[in-house]
Amino acid sequence: SLYKQLLKHIKDNWFLHYNFGLLLFETDQYSAALSHYMQAAAFEKTSNDLYYNMALCQKRFGLLESAVISYKKAIRLEPDDTECRYNLANCFLALDRPNDAIVEFTAVLEHDPVHQSALNNLAYSYHREGVMDQAIYYYEKLLELNPNHCAADHMVASLTGQQRSSAPLSYVQDVFDNYSNHYEDSLLHKLHYTLPQQLHSLISHSSGKDSFSRTIDIGCGTGLFGAVLRGATQILDGIDLSPRMIEIAEHKSHYDNLITGDINAMAGTLEKDSYDLLVAADVLTYIGDLLSTFQAVYSLARSGGYFFFSVENLDEPCGDLVLRKSGRFAHSQSYVERVALQTGWQTVEFQTIDLRKERENWIQGIICGLQKIT
Repeated sequence: SLYKQLLKHIKDNWFLHYNFGLLLFETDQYSAALSHYMQAAAFEKTSNDLYYNMALCQKRFGLLESAVISYKKAIRLEPDDTECRYNLANCFLALDRPNDAIVEFTAVLEHDPVHQSALNNLAYSYHREGVMDQAIYYYEKLLELNPNHCAADHMVASLTGQQRSSAPLSYVQDVFDNYSNHYEDSLLHKLHYTLPQQLHSLISHSSGKDSFSRTIDIGCGTGLFGAVLRGATQILDGIDLSPRMIEIAEHKSHYDNLITGDINAMAGTLEKDSYDLLVAADVLTYIGDLLSTFQAVYSLARSGGYFFFSVENLDEPCGDLVLRKSGRFAHSQSYVERVALQTGWQTVEFQTIDLRKERENWIQGIICGLQKIT
């Protein structure tokens, strides 16, 4: 209220607009904050802090191209501002410009060689570009600084052919927290992702049912599958490791209940034998060993209930499961069937499909249906 009073009398003071913008940003009033940053920028052209904070606000709005322009203005004023360069690099990643990101992350590390987030994201940028030796090099440099860095350890394992039984939960959460703002755009417009529709078609065909009383969407993400499931179930619950994904899903109102957490850990807190449909689209690719998950999901299913999910397809001669260079797991159909039988499930149907595109090549997958018969 004091800023508003002052600005009635001193409308052209850039510093008042800037500080009011900071306050509005801190109170989640992003549109108003951006308006005052822009008014400040009309009077002041030499403040690195102004352009930096304007860019933060623009990025929060998803105005990535505008944020890039603002970050560049800030860097021209202070070329050694590593945090500004780091944030600019992340904007380039979100815009699918990994080569530009590599330039900026490298510049950050020239000024701050122990910047762990820059090391991690530089390795990831090289990974996205298929330059695996550089990706391994920077992940290993990160592990030298921080031997407990779960993401770097997992990615070194995947890129060097080491085998693991699961991906660290902290790694999976970080991946999707960081992916959340451009997750849907990436899947739908770049990766040709239609898995929710394909799984929904398999559910209707295999179960012979058009509606269910209670469904849980495991790894619900931002709610892409929830939009498809909403009209086919009376109660729809969602669970996901990523708080940021859950936050986006909440705004869509597809779900009756949303839970942040891991299905294996949270199964004990949920009502047993309560779901007649359980789904997991692109979730088991981050789990690896399926035994505990199949047991957890079985405990939540009603008698006669169905579990539909997808896996990346592994050719039978390659074994049961393998950690791929993508950091995701692939599973053989025979392994899935064996673990299903071991945990009490009856197999209903398996279909081989194209899951998504990766570097212009289709990732082959299997969509699977199981039923609890007791």
